[in-house]
Amino acid sequence: MINSFKNGAIEFNRDLNIVDRSINLALINLENGKLNITLSARAMSESGLNSVCDSSIELFDKYNFKSRIEDKYPSWEPKINQLSKRVYKKMKDSFKEAEYVAIHGRA
Repeated sequence: MINSFKNGAIEFNRDLNIVDRSINLALINLENGKLNITLSARAMSESGLNSVCDSSIELFDKYNFKSRIEDKYPSWEPKINQLSKRVYKKMKDSFKEAEYVAIHGRA
């Protein structure tokens, strides 16, 4: 079952040159004869996040696991706003090579 789980980047955003959706195997623990698997999912849109979670639950359901979603990271989309523009200007004054980048993960 664990070999069927796709760990890491699921989809890449070419426009922003970053990972759009990912899921990671965070923890596997056996306690009192019960196997617990914790995953960490991230995405730039709510629909992307739901898709990642749904496909993982579908996989675990095939193996008769009880699945639930809790403590979900909120989806996020990098945006340039007034604050980021001010920070960028200050950084550019000190570091000429400063640029806007978003960090999610590497494919």
